[in-house]
Amino acid sequence: MINQRTIEDDIIFEGIGVHFGSLNKITLKPAPPNNGIRFFKIQEDEVIQFIPFRPSYVFDTRFSTTIGDPSSFISTTEHLMAVIYALNIDNLDIYVEGEEIPILDGSALNFWAGIQKVGIRMFDEKQHILKPQQEILIENDDAWIKVTPSNNLNIRFHINFPNSIIKEQNLNIILTPNTFVQEIMAARTFGFLKDYEYLLDKGFAKGSSADNTVIVGEKEIVNPSKLNHPFDFVRHKTLDLIGDLALLGRPLHANIRAHCSGHGMNYELVKKILDICK
Repeated sequence: MINQRTIEDDIIFEGIGVHFGSLNKITLKPAPPNNGIRFFKIQEDEVIQFIPFRPSYVFDTRFSTTIGDPSSFISTTEHLMAVIYALNIDNLDIYVEGEEIPILDGSALNFWAGIQKVGIRMFDEKQHILKPQQEILIENDDAWIKVTPSNNLNIRFHINFPNSIIKEQNLNIILTPNTFVQEIMAARTFGFLKDYEYLLDKGFAKGSSADNTVIVGEKEIVNPSKLNHPFDFVRHKTLDLIGDLALLGRPLHANIRAHCSGHGMNYELVKKILDICK
């Protein structure tokens, strides 16, 4: 058992949203014990929507994890929430002006730095850990996630893309704040150049650029900045998984083996874990 946590002071992030291309501003505020992670959508300085970060409030998992409803939503929650989950922060109010969490450089680095700058406050109240005691398997075509019992959170992620740049990559970590910093935090979001027009046609990737996305061509990476690490692709997929696991609302102790999973499958896993851990 570990103590519940929040942040010591307000933190503000501003920037373009990767999918809808508009300027967004978010403010993280400390919250009391047993508060949970709550989002508040702001318009003209008024709260127009309250959205707890829970599975029942997820309505879209195409290309990101989006909470709310089709008429009013907050998209691309996963990078920010990965940092919050890795730091075991379980009480926070997040005020959002716009439709999306800013993409910043496409990684979790700036979110981590902002929280480190203000610090973390510990409470006397304890967290309650989720520990599934049976195997869980989620499958969809060639992708799958398997969960087995463990005394920590061990993630093994495998990807295999038919692309000469990415190919096959593996990552195996026991998630702690230190391993998140060393292995996961700086991995940037990526997309395929061949898919760009399709995404635009579907209303996504309007804010994507070489500044916030690793753009993968058939034989080369288009961005002049390239990668932070050769295995950033599997690292970023793991980052997304961690951000989606934050929907659990509690620390998870389990072995997770994932093969080519995405937000939709991660979401189904979260629901299954909560169902068997009632």
